[in-house]
Amino acid sequence: MPRIELYQLLRSTTTPEQANLLEHFYRQFDNRSAVNRRIIDVNPLYYQGVIAGTEFLVYDATKLYICYELAASYSVSDCVLVSGIVFFYNEGNVISFSVSNNQPVYNPVVLNYIILPDFIKNIYFSRVAFTNYNYVKFNGFRVTLV
Repeated sequence: MPRIELYQLLRSTTTPEQANLLEHFYRQFDNRSAVNRRIIDVNPLYYQGVIAGTEFLVYDATKLYICYELAASYSVSDCVLVSGIVFFYNEGNVISFSVSNNQPVYNPVVLNYIILPDFIKNIYFSRVAFTNYNYVKFNGFRVTLV
């Protein structure tokens, strides 16, 4: 797919937060300085399914994700009374931050506790690691750098 310029990503449906994220990302990774790399490819990406085996778990120095929304959750049958944690890694494959949800909610239908999904919006990362989650929904872009 050909290179997508910033102006092509900014649409009438782009929120102000998404516009800030995109502008910051292009300033940081497409300024053609010796320190930062150049964006060569941007592909829209939507994924909804199990976490195991997804491309989000593997680090690649030439790949980053611009994330408009990421939701991580359990399936009810697998849930135990523990917290769910999502670790986000930066372009250098170092943990930049994590999100934790440790507030269980009792589900009277199946008579157990469940952890509500984590929703993360408007970030970029190189890979993620999940603890105690088994399902993910991602909406955003896969970016290839040189």
